[in-house]
Amino acid sequence: MSEQLVVVVTQPAEAVHRILCERSDELVRWLTGIDAVALKSRETTADGSVHCVQSWRARANVPPVLAAHIDGAFLEWLARTEWRPGECESRWTIEPRFLKISARCQARVRCASALGGRGTRVSIEFDLVGLERLTGVGTLTRAILSTHFRKLVEAAARLAESERTAARLPGQELDQT
Repeated sequence: MSEQLVVVVTQPAEAVHRILCERSDELVRWLTGIDAVALKSRETTADGSVHCVQSWRARANVPPVLAAHIDGAFLEWLARTEWRPGECESRWTIEPRFLKISARCQARVRCASALGGRGTRVSIEFDLVGLERLTGVGTLTRAILSTHFRKLVEAAARLAESERTAARLPGQELDQT
């Protein structure tokens, strides 16, 4: 079953999308519970597509119902992103390393201009693969992923805003276009 999430932020689509796809390691300071994010690889293919692999690590605060299915005190996962420069759409595969079963999340992230060009509408559609038989675990995992994706988008907007603010010269008016 596919889940859909929409988050609207007040930063340009291109900046938010680029941060989400390849600069997530810079978002740790805004993501509570996340201990580390590391960009493991970045490759540009012959057709111009960009592929990134990021390693994530979070402190485990696991609800009792999930404890039987979790391995370890930390939650670790790989996030693989693929997109083409100049386009604000990407495909993601999230591979947890902490589950005792083989499962993954496949997502499509789209960023589009919103708020009259002053912001971005981030649409995230994701599916869980490998949790079909574990209904309760799947339900909780979808809720956790929805929250994580929302916080990730908000953190990307905060980073984009901090960079935009730093780039303005003293006395320079904010460009509202």
